[in-house]
Amino acid sequence: MLKHRIHIPNEELEPLSDPGKASGFVSPAEDYMAGRLNILERLVKDPVNTYYAEATTDELMALGISKGTLFVYDTSIKAKHGSLVVVWYRGEWKVRQVYLLGKQLFLGTGKADEEPELVQQDELLIRGVVTWSCRPHQNKPQCYVRSR
Repeated sequence: MLKHRIHIPNEELEPLSDPGKASGFVSPAEDYMAGRLNILERLVKDPVNTYYAEATTDELMALGISKGTLFVYDTSIKAKHGSLVVVWYRGEWKVRQVYLLGKQLFLGTGKADEEPELVQQDELLIRGVVTWSCRPHQNKPQCYVRSR
């Protein structure tokens, strides 16, 4: 699991607060200045109940989640049918997709050849609902282009 992080602005990366002061004249583009994108403002709606985790296996590839994917999850959101959840099940933390059919709860990995597992609700602890997953794209390529 990853610990909760607090955003501390980096003044070196922020745009100039007063470009006219730095250059000696007021820029016509000053009316259109926008702040930098703060990824935490986009990903975190409830900072008190938001946590992070990292996928350590490729068992959720059918859901587009590979090893190294970072999960953002919120402990204040109630799981619904189809939600990805962080659960404590059989002695370990896992991310699974929840299937709710009537009063029955199933956990699955999204694999077509694998049936979701029927689980008794007192056998697991649903810690939170995954709100975002951030996948690395700089991994080793899976396929290669043939040269002539």
